[in-house]
Amino acid sequence: MARRWLPPNVTAFKDRHGKTRYRFRQTGKPSCYLHHAPGTPEFMAEYHAAQNGTMPSPEERWPPFTYDALITSFYQSPRWIDSKPSTQKTYRSIIERFRAKNGGKDVRRITTAAIERKLSLMRDTPAAANNLRKVLARLHRHAIKLG
Repeated sequence: MARRWLPPNVTAFKDRHGKTRYRFRQTGKPSCYLHHAPGTPEFMAEYHAAQNGTMPSPEERWPPFTYDALITSFYQSPRWIDSKPSTQKTYRSIIERFRAKNGGKDVRRITTAAIERKLSLMRDTPAAANNLRKVLARLHRHAIKLG
């Protein structure tokens, strides 16, 4: 693959499907993939954005109405952003543990009985169960606000 026609810090490679991809990598800046064909104005705009470090981070995409999607939305809510960093750290660890086990589950199908069963399995650690209850209450209030 000839590299001479690509701008500095851009490399071309073939992915597992045989499609040529372009990646920007420079020391001290986040690496990112450039989605447009080299030589187009869109490619140059992406390249300049990558050089300036202003490329938007790729957004994670989750199926709608899952805990994964709800948690991603919750992390972007004003209530989360306005909370103290220590609170965010504590709640994030609880949320991410819950997410690892239940992220793909449909929020609309959850019942109070199901939550109670889950919390009853945590009777050996009542403080952890209470913290999970608080976090789930916040998440479900956020889900109700979203409709």
